[in-house]
Amino acid sequence: FSLLVACCITFFAWISYTLTKEAKYKYFSIAFASIGASFLARFLTTISAFITVTTSAASQMHVALDSVEDLFSLGRILYILLILGGYLILLLCTMEVTNKKQIALFLILTLLLSYVASTNIHIFYLASLTYLTFVTLHYHANWKKNKRSTLARLTFLAFGLMLIEIILFILSTISPSGPVFYVAAYAARCISYLVLLGTFIKVWLR
Repeated sequence: FSLLVACCITFFAWISYTLTKEAKYKYFSIAFASIGASFLARFLTTISAFITVTTSAASQMHVALDSVEDLFSLGRILYILLILGGYLILLLCTMEVTNKKQIALFLILTLLLSYVASTNIHIFYLASLTYLTFVTLHYHANWKKNKRSTLARLTFLAFGLMLIEIILFILSTISPSGPVFYVAAYAARCISYLVLLGTFIKVWLR
């Protein structure tokens, strides 16, 4: 579901860009294309691992399990790299960073974080939390300046929910009620993506 909605956001954000020629919509489209690709990478990894295990003979199961472990490692790295890349694009867009050296520095930092996070999921969550906090604060400030704007309110709400999603994922790793927080995190993600999709559809219909 997250993959489908992310693809829809990518499409409608690009449509919004073609209609308004506002660069932020183009970067939104690229960011969610990267996020959507991260979900696709994880989905394909899971399917490939399932096929590998179910089609392997019992005598070759240990070889199949080694292959599955390699697949999951590759899928995890791609997922983290692509989703942090998407968050980075959103961050650079909202902070209006245009200096090439600063962009290169952020990119190198994201690559390093992705590498470390592939073996420590908490690094991934903390990096996501940091990126999305700055993005959310930006759209909160924008909403306070334009309280009558429905688009400003919806955008802030969407990113606020994305931030809550990451917090819930963190809680799912440290709380005895982990599964509850995990499900709540996915619910927050789905709602945030739907709100953001509705925002771009609203721009398209305007």
